[in-house]
Amino acid sequence: MDQAYRFSGLDVQGTGRYLALGSSMGAIGADISTAAMNPAGLGFFRSSEFVITPGMGFTNIQSTLNGQQGLSLDKTKSKFILGSTGMVNAREPQFSPKLKSAVFAIAANRTADFNQSFTLRGNTNGSIVERWTNLASGVEPDDLDGYETGLAYSTGAIFDPNNSLNYTNDFNTSGNYETSKLQIVTRKGGVTELDIAFAGNLQDKLMFGVNFGIPFLRYEEQKVYTEDDVNNEVKDANTTADFKSLTYGEYLNSSATGFNIKMGLIYRFAQAFRMGVAVHSPTWYGLKDAFGSDLNYDFTTNPALDPAPPYYDEFDGSYEYAMSTPWRFIGSLGSVISKFGFINADVEYVNYQGTKFNFNDVSGPSDIIVEEALNRQIDEQFQSAINLRIGAEIALMDFRLRGGFQLLGSPFEGDDNYRKALSGGVGFRHNSFYMDLGYRYMNQTESYIPYDPRGSTIQAGVNDITNHQVNLTFGFRY
Repeated sequence: MDQAYRFSGLDVQGTGRYLALGSSMGAIGADISTAAMNPAGLGFFRSSEFVITPGMGFTNIQSTLNGQQGLSLDKTKSKFILGSTGMVNAREPQFSPKLKSAVFAIAANRTADFNQSFTLRGNTNGSIVERWTNLASGVEPDDLDGYETGLAYSTGAIFDPNNSLNYTNDFNTSGNYETSKLQIVTRKGGVTELDIAFAGNLQDKLMFGVNFGIPFLRYEEQKVYTEDDVNNEVKDANTTADFKSLTYGEYLNSSATGFNIKMGLIYRFAQAFRMGVAVHSPTWYGLKDAFGSDLNYDFTTNPALDPAPPYYDEFDGSYEYAMSTPWRFIGSLGSVISKFGFINADVEYVNYQGTKFNFNDVSGPSDIIVEEALNRQIDEQFQSAINLRIGAEIALMDFRLRGGFQLLGSPFEGDDNYRKALSGGVGFRHNSFYMDLGYRYMNQTESYIPYDPRGSTIQAGVNDITNHQVNLTFGFRY
């Protein structure tokens, strides 16, 4: 489910101009970034150009566990990115007087950024061992899954003293105990899409375009979860076991190459008024996950004796599967106010329930059951969303002032909150050179659960996420 949410998003970093305008240029065009949203915008180009966009992203996350404000932690991660970079080749065709320009563009666009780092800390009731005990119930030891319950059994975190498949643990007879919990989460990666686009300008009225996108996805996640019995409360009266601490690590490395098609039209009713529409096909990904886990469980069977060494085990594996993202539909209205600037608004509809996993081509019957369960969860937990983007530009001779605003709907069922983003920037244009600086501020709050309780005590985390993005574009016309 995490992959369904994370990999189905679309956040085109774009040029400095595109970022400053709140990613809202659907009916305005004439920017290489529009290849990734409405490729018809390329039809406004009358000259060729080369563009390069270095950028920096800064993400700060303040995390709390079970509302323990005094133990909240701040963590900031910065990352260099390459925004829209590529070339646009525009020519006036000789074979058709009605076709004012024919445009070919090839560009690399950053369409998602996964870089995050945060730490959860708190003293709460319950233990992850309760989850493993519930998951293992009724399962033969040899059939326990290697990623979690198999490790818990082999390290002594759970055990079956009566060989009844009714597993227990060191916490069951400890009453109302409390453990100190710490989880460090580090995420890296993103999606960079190679866009190969074609566009045309028909009689300066109708712009049309198509873009063939090839996204390259990389995602790495490392989660290290620790529990400590700081108050010496966890003692199993039946076995005289004395729990000390545990450390459970989870590691995931996902990579994928995909394909999608974007098509768009822009009709200019008059110089001051234009309208655009665009359709994005799903992105069809072929994914490969390499994953692993390890568990270090430290306890003594008799505290009066010398402590036994920690018990350790690990697991790793890999898996290949397919996934498709939802369709997207975009409508745009724009107005160019003579030579003084413009304003544009985009409305996007996306049904996140259209995200689907497909294990049919790569796995056996048991995995198809998992596929159906995951797709059913997507239908139950996801919803459709509306995204609104507004941007405006003021022209002052060779200089430009820009601003933008975004409202982004939630993909989660029953969540009617919107993420908000504010942006702004400046630009300079002179002869065959231009430079654009864009900045975006975004803040959102996300819930985070260190582990699925499966009947045990829920650990509820909250992440307050603030993102700052800066892009600087250098453009050269030729």
